[in-house]
Amino acid sequence: MSVTEKFLLEDLLNVLIELEDTGQKHYHRMANMATDPKLKDLFEVLAKQEGTHKVIYEGYKTAFVNRTLNDVTEEYKSYVQVTLKNTIKFLNGHENIDNIDEGLKTAISLEKDTLLFLNEMKKMLGTKEDEIERLMDEERGHLAFLYNYKE
Repeated sequence: MSVTEKFLLEDLLNVLIELEDTGQKHYHRMANMATDPKLKDLFEVLAKQEGTHKVIYEGYKTAFVNRTLNDVTEEYKSYVQVTLKNTIKFLNGHENIDNIDEGLKTAISLEKDTLLFLNEMKKMLGTKEDEIERLMDEERGHLAFLYNYKE
């Protein structure tokens, strides 16, 4: 594994950790904004799951960063770097949401980005990690909940 590939995976994991941390804070803010007790409870559940995911990704940094990666092309490296950069820019611009509709849009974007990065991590590792698949299923569940509520 080249140094660039190692940093690429480490950067990806760092952004996943940041996405989960941001998601957890966001869902706590949404729970505080919600007037419907059922919605408030659901946002608290989502916040808790995001916190759990963050701990898992922190563990991945130790477990996966020194692992041999699939060969990746320069185009792929460039794609991942640009995607990471844009996600970081997005995270920095969405901290002061003050209504449920905007909060839902932000949450959907966070969940989509997390799914995208989990998929890219699977590609880099060249393996079908059962835990990564399980996490992707949870993120898909989050998206389904958010889309269903938004409708």
